[in-house]
Amino acid sequence: MQYATSTKGSSRNIAVSLLFSLVLAACGAGSTATASAGSAVTATTPAKGNTADFFSNPAAAPPCSTAQLSVSIAQVGQAAGTVAGELVFTNTSSSYCHLAGWPKVVGVVGQTGATIKAAKVESILGRPAGQKAGTAALVVPNKPVYALFSVPTGVDYGPPCDPAFTYLQVTPPGAGSAIKVPAMLPGLNQLMPGCPGFSVTAVIGNAGPSSLTAATSTTAVPSGAGMPACTGQHLQVSIAHSGAAAGQVSATLDFKNVSDLPCSLEGWPSVVGEQTSGTRVVAVNSSNPPIGVAQSAPSPVLLPANGGVAEAQVEGSDLPPGGVGECPTFEYLLVAAPGTRTTSQIPAFLAGMGANMPDCAGIGVTWVTPYQSYGGGQ
Repeated sequence: MQYATSTKGSSRNIAVSLLFSLVLAACGAGSTATASAGSAVTATTPAKGNTADFFSNPAAAPPCSTAQLSVSIAQVGQAAGTVAGELVFTNTSSSYCHLAGWPKVVGVVGQTGATIKAAKVESILGRPAGQKAGTAALVVPNKPVYALFSVPTGVDYGPPCDPAFTYLQVTPPGAGSAIKVPAMLPGLNQLMPGCPGFSVTAVIGNAGPSSLTAATSTTAVPSGAGMPACTGQHLQVSIAHSGAAAGQVSATLDFKNVSDLPCSLEGWPSVVGEQTSGTRVVAVNSSNPPIGVAQSAPSPVLLPANGGVAEAQVEGSDLPPGGVGECPTFEYLLVAAPGTRTTSQIPAFLAGMGANMPDCAGIGVTWVTPYQSYGGGQ
């Protein structure tokens, strides 16, 4: 297959828009509540106890106090008139504790003091397999757990909701006082819309070593439908298996989820090969199914937290035109996972060939598939 070669200045833009797949549960539009910091809580550091018991039964750990936690907003995306993301609860103490249930979240407009209380919902972006809403989540020191939030942007409520929230008052489940969290949405560089329809899920977290072991298994769930899309911050990209036969060269690209939340990928990654001379070759999206895959079109691939892998295959040729001379080689591959803005620069050395990937006829790339498709990985 012949692929087009381009110069460095004419390569296509490999950045693509990040969209979250949103499932906005019904909630009470216009519901308001008066913001309150709550009564002061006397901070007590719970005993460390038997941590093995805590992992097998998170509820055996003491409830987290407000004094043990920090709260921030992360992994924000927007689609279909809705903004969604994560409320991240991080244990800043040296002791194990647990959270169970829904946080109380109140959006506050700083100039007027107007408030909207987030409604409790079962699901927004989906939950890890087996995680039941309201079950205890163990909060390990210096490790986060999450709740998911969503808020309309105003499209379904007439004009955009104005003014926006300037901060949130977040009371962790079971705690007595609130934590003030700036309402700036990272990635969107804007304040959270102050719209009715604000909602939040229960806290989500790993239940312990047994769950973590299952989560880090490299056997991917066949479908990631309903899971939030992976971002560049979720992923680590590398070349795994490679080789050449009958004039064809191939290399497997691994997209590894190094975050504490599952996410999904769908479609073709953006791949650009860069030669030592600076010439860049944009990989063409292959319309053929990847090797060993029966499906005829891309579908969402789930990457479990802390180690889940999806793969794509880069294809080329090592036969020089006319069978004479040598082909140039790529020094790097510039790779962006489907739907992400983050480009990883990966050395184009193929261990299976003992040489850099040749550019005899351009390159192509398949859509991402579950890890077991090639039996590869790191």
